[in-house]
Amino acid sequence: MTISRTRSALAVVAAALVLTLTACAGGGGSGTGGAVDAAVLGPDKPATGEPVKVGFISTGRTQALDYSDEMEAVQATVEYANAKLGGLAGRPIELLICEEHVTPAEAEACGNRMVTEGVAAVVAASPPYIDYWLPQVRAAGIPVMVNLTSTKPSLETPGVFALQNGAWVFGGAAAFAERNGFTRGAIVVPDLPGSAGTARVFGPRVFDTIGGSVDVVAIMNGTPDMTPMIQAAENTDPQLYHVIGDPNFCSGVLRAIKSLGLDTPLLMYSRCLTEGGADGIEGGYRGVTVLSIAITDPADPEYQIFAAVLQGYGSDIEENKGTSGYQAMLAFVRAVNANPPAELTPQAVEAAIAGAPAVPFPLGGGSSFRCNGTAAPSVSPNICLSSGFFAVADEEGGLSDFSTYDTSTLFGGGPTGG
Repeated sequence: MTISRTRSALAVVAAALVLTLTACAGGGGSGTGGAVDAAVLGPDKPATGEPVKVGFISTGRTQALDYSDEMEAVQATVEYANAKLGGLAGRPIELLICEEHVTPAEAEACGNRMVTEGVAAVVAASPPYIDYWLPQVRAAGIPVMVNLTSTKPSLETPGVFALQNGAWVFGGAAAFAERNGFTRGAIVVPDLPGSAGTARVFGPRVFDTIGGSVDVVAIMNGTPDMTPMIQAAENTDPQLYHVIGDPNFCSGVLRAIKSLGLDTPLLMYSRCLTEGGADGIEGGYRGVTVLSIAITDPADPEYQIFAAVLQGYGSDIEENKGTSGYQAMLAFVRAVNANPPAELTPQAVEAAIAGAPAVPFPLGGGSSFRCNGTAAPSVSPNICLSSGFFAVADEEGGLSDFSTYDTSTLFGGGPTGG
């Protein structure tokens, strides 16, 4: 698979797919709950000197959406960094949050505000409207670190560091197939250009890397009974079904598969899972393999840091809503502090991130990231992490049995981006 062909495939990713990638890690419970050991955060190492402004652009709060937990998790992460990690290269971080409210004009206003306020960098979780604020920010020479993005500008603009590979939403199915010795799959997606169109372009190319093939099953959102479409898909004898969509769409597919009595392995992107989403479906989500953005195993050291940060510096933050923002902000701090610049100008911060060695990825289960352009070069030089994450769901959508997958064989690059 050539670099140009794969990048062209990602270039057709539209708003529908970006919104698919925008949500939380999915499943795994709603909070850190029980007692945590604050000692995992290490000794005090307070930041000193003049504060440095760092921006965070969030969807924020709208009539339909509430990203309060994401913003609070980011604030808690900054407080942790200032108290325990020496802030950013020794200086305290002054956090500037802007809410774009899923509105192009407000997204543009956030970009302008970051420039006016003179931030050293902009961080974001999975921003659906990044294309509206990115031009202003980058024109001012301000670096951007984002946890998950799939838009053409964000993957092609220098100075953007995309932690996770958005192509994993499709590549994960090929990885699952390879792991289990499967050669034929079916990707079930809403019949929308940004979902079905991208699946038809990118899915077969990724499966081709494992010597397999895949069919795309496109179903209209809101279809009351998806059983006939799944029954028709059975004619191709798929060895796995991979479902991508919003929770209602995914529940409809799950219901159809269960009603047909199929025992074909089922893979879902994490956004599919939601509280109550499998109510009334026999077995619920039990046994579904999930593509996750994080490893939230209570026994994992990175998770223990996450839980301690939320409890020690936050207040009633739902972990599955704060995960992506936490990952983005802490990864930003770790990268800069691993290669601390003498000054914290935007140009120096960008160079520090690009030149940093491999460092642990927050909630990455031991995976490391490195933003030197080699994690997934066949997709984009902006991607920093070459690992993907799997989990297994229980009936209610709680996640366990986490594992990592080195995506180098699918997308090129090294296990630590170098």
